[in-house]
Formats: sequence, structure tokens, C-alpha cells
Amino acid sequence: MASLVLTDSSQLTYDSQHLVILPRLERTHLRGSNHHLPVPKVRSGTATRGIGGTVHNVANYIIHENFNQNNFDNDIALLQVDIPFQFSDSVQPISLPAQGEATPVGTQAVVSGWGVTVNGGTEYSSDLLYITVNIYSDSDCKDKYYADYGGLFVGDFCAGHAEGGIDACQGDSGGPLAAGGKLVGIVSWGDQCALPDRPGVYTRVSYYRDWIKEKTGV
Repeated sequence: MASLVLTDSSQLTYDSQHLVILPRLERTHLRGSNHHLPVPKVRSGTATRGIGGTVHNVANYIIHENFNQNNFDNDIALLQVDIPFQFSDSVQPISLPAQGEATPVGTQAVVSGWGVTVNGGTEYSSDLLYITVNIYSDSDCKDKYYADYGGLFVGDFCAGHAEGGIDACQGDSGGPLAAGGKLVGIVSWGDQCALPDRPGVYTRVSYYRDWIKEKTGV
């Protein structure tokens, strides 16, 4: 687990968290006006927001060319750091699913982050937190969001709990959803958070596996 920090007059400020998958690459999602961002840095090897670990400079980033800021379609990007990550007990890679690989409905997956802990909250967690959520079927996910959002993009899927109360929340965007030792999703958006019958919406990593290989060669 690593955190993304944006630099402004040499001040490091927390933005969102992302998961290391390769020694010189980091998987993330990024949102910025016209796809232009301040120069970010990546902090790895710590579970405490903004403290400890190792800070890496970002040498390059690639935002999906069809990213839509209005509805968050194709909500995915890649970061390349200038110094390779040193794997240890606190810094580990994770496997990616194959192109088109499906995560079975009902699978329990783990999402983690430093976001707020109550819907509408304003204070991020100082410590890395995680919860377990259930993978929804695509049809159920589309039904949940059809009336208000017209359905669901093919590159997205849902995970959560029907009764609400447990969910990723504001500030967790970009965070990893892991299942079976693979990075299956990235926190993207939702209708607030932890509401009944409003599961979180995640970027489907398997939908973009070929795109990742095209951009990185791996």
C-alpha cells in the first residue's frame, strides 16, 4: 500500500492511496482538470498517513485517453516512479487479473484506504483502514444505479453490502480492492457512501489489462 502526495511549494499533502504492483510502476486513478496535475510523489512502506516510509518522485504518469471527468468512465491511470520500490514486509507487489477475467459474484474482497470513516465526514483517517465487501453481479449493479445514473459503464463493477454501513468513502478514491491475491478493482465513485442498496463503484482492472500492457509492456 502506498499514498499519493501532491507537492505545492515543497509541502506534501495527502490526496489518495494507491497500490504498488511493479518495482517501477504504481497503479492508481487520477482526477484533474484537463488531465493536468501538480507534480505528485508517492509514499510507500507506511500505514500512517503522511509519516514514515519512503517518498518516491513520479517520473511519468499516463491517464487513460478516454477518461471522462463527468461520469468517471475509464477512471484509471499509471504512475512511474524514478527509483524502484524496495520490496519488504511492508512493501509488496500484487498480481493483476487477465484481460476479461471475472471475479465471481459474492466473492469477498478487501478495500483499504485513509478516507473518512463516516458519510459526509471531513477528516481523513491517520491510520490505514480496511474492510471486506461483496462483489455484486453486473445486472444487480446496473439496477442499483439505473434510475439516477442510467446504468453502469462496462469498465466498472460494484462491491459492498446491501444493508449499507460498510463501504469505501470520501478520500478512499484510487484505493485498491483485492481478492484472491489480485488487484481486481480501484475505488472510483458511489452515491455518497455506506448507504443501503448503494454499493461502491470500482474500476474493473481486468477490463484494462491489455491497455496496461500496451502502455507499460508488462
